Amino acid sequence: MTSKLYHSATFTVKWSDVDPNKHLRGAVYMDYADHARISFLLENGITNEFLNQLGFGPVLFNANIEYFKEVFLNDKITVDCFIVDMSDDFKKFSIMHLLKNQNGDEVAKITVNGAWMNLKTRKIESPPKEMTDKLSLMQ
Repeated sequence: MTSKLYHSATFTVKWSDVDPNKHLRGAVYMDYADHARISFLLENGITNEFLNQLGFGPVLFNANIEYFKEVFLNDKITVDCFIVDMSDDFKKFSIMHLLKNQNGDEVAKITVNGAWMNLKTRKIESPPKEMTDKLSLMQ
């Protein structure tokens, strides 16, 4: 079910990322995934300026996080992003993020399901051709 790797980003866990139990706070897992996913878009020419020009933006319907191992201060975490599904009209997508520690152990998996929203009509729509051309290169 996993498609090929599309983007990878690495983070070092800092003091503000940990909770009183001395492990990575739950919300930070999502922050890392969000950053990796947006970096993936940027690398493929889907910048904020480009989205503003087209009047489109990504929205998430849900996110599922599975935790496998604890992550601690100064650990190095790599987030690998995979597109696992995209509708034929590019309107909806599903992206999986695999988080691994410096030893290569999987520490968490985050799957998000989302779509592209027309920012004028505030409705979920297929993006314009300028964007679907870029998205088609990403699958």
